[in-house]
Amino acid sequence: MMLFMTKNSSFIRIMNLKLVAAEVMRTVVGSIGLVLVAPITAVVGGWILSLNTEYFLPERRKKSVPEVRR
Repeated sequence: MMLFMTKNSSFIRIMNLKLVAAEVMRTVVGSIGLVLVAPITAVVGGWILSLNTEYFLPERRKKSVPEVRR
């Protein structure tokens, strides 16, 4: 950035350079990915957990075989 400022380039001209524009886009896309990874993981984890409720909550299992008392 300091190199561009020494050449007396305007801010708009600097932002239009391919090198700078590519880095700005990488930063924006990376930030969006970091912000969305936690909520998406929570939603997918909740969905998977809701599919396997019988496995994780044994008190809700269907009792198809009567218990044997000893």
